[in-house]
Amino acid sequence: MESKKLKVTYHRARDTLYLRTLPKRPATMDVTDYGFYIRYDWDNPDEIVGFEWLGFSAYINTLDEPGVIPELEMRFDIEGTNLKGLALKEVLRWAYHRYVLCDLTAELPEMREMVTEAAET
Repeated sequence: MESKKLKVTYHRARDTLYLRTLPKRPATMDVTDYGFYIRYDWDNPDEIVGFEWLGFSAYINTLDEPGVIPELEMRFDIEGTNLKGLALKEVLRWAYHRYVLCDLTAELPEMREMVTEAAET
């Protein structure tokens, strides 16, 4: 499965995480549980082009609960990092460590293993 390049931005004052596939495109939005929004391509409403999560740090502990975020087969390469082929949950965990916990070296050990395994296949 091909990975999509993903731009990750966190707005600390609003506690909102923005995930946008590149290149950026006009989109419509639909909300799921816990303030998690899915952005769909304006011209092709079946194609997901991004996500937003309001109250990101408050809800991160609910990440594995059913219905909080959609189960997707999509994979993502995070712009500006060596992290490639990540699932949405992995991106969200990385973003939490990087932006909320301010871990500037946020390549989590389990993610380093995933990146290595993905590169070997």
